[in-house]
Amino acid sequence: EIYTLSLHDALPICGGGAFSNFDAGFLENVAMNGALEHLDFVSFHTYAPPPGVETAVRQYREWLSKNNEISMPLWLTEAGRPWPRGLSRPKIKADSVSALDISMQAVVAKACGVGRHFAFIFGFYNENSNNFGMMGQEKTPLRSMAAYANTVQIGRASCRERV
Repeated sequence: EIYTLSLHDALPICGGGAFSNFDAGFLENVAMNGALEHLDFVSFHTYAPPPGVETAVRQYREWLSKNNEISMPLWLTEAGRPWPRGLSRPKIKADSVSALDISMQAVVAKACGVGRHFAFIFGFYNENSNNFGMMGQEKTPLRSMAAYANTVQIGRASCRERV
């Protein structure tokens, strides 16, 4: 028996790496060299506060439109808010800011039509002068984990209600 997938059934395969910031000159070279013809989606990262997600989406949409790929999906494959390195858990204020930003980045991404959103990162992770993660070093959840999980649950419930 022969199995085939229609274009409708095909899964996205290639996002062409990820763009860590919007660099118009670099992206024009990406498009000029034909990379967009081989991508199923454009993957980008941002650690900007939630309004910055909207700015990034607008910039990528304008670039895609200029290159006749306006309908190409955007995936936000890294987003989050770090907290200062040195503690096993953030102080309450930093934890609260991280929780708010991580959950609102997801909401803004969804509102802007971003196809997929991935918070960075579940486990405790040190990088330079920052700690990232939705878990403390002792592997217990932080406010950001609760906020993100609740955001996903509320979003999923609202999608079911509309169906």
